[in-house]
Amino acid sequence: MTRKAATWALGQIGPEAVPSLVQALKSENVSVRKSAALALGQIGPGAREAIPSLIQILEDDNRKVRIAASIALGDITGQGCCKELDWWMEWWETRQ
Repeated sequence: MTRKAATWALGQIGPEAVPSLVQALKSENVSVRKSAALALGQIGPGAREAIPSLIQILEDDNRKVRIAASIALGDITGQGCCKELDWWMEWWETRQ
């Protein structure tokens, strides 16, 4: 519970917390990965550097983590949520 609360708090900090939240996306704990993704979405466009990591976890084994990543990508990019992995990968490649 403490790690989950910490990721939420990092989301409140803003863009400065993005590197720590990206690191949290690699956690073994499902709740931490999900919370980190949602916190990145809460930051919005200021979390743009997290897009590749969020796209990567769209392949997570846990459905709730995948949904959180999709929601976060929509919040960060303004493209709406719940797009498929291939759509996000193509979208990101066209913006490099």
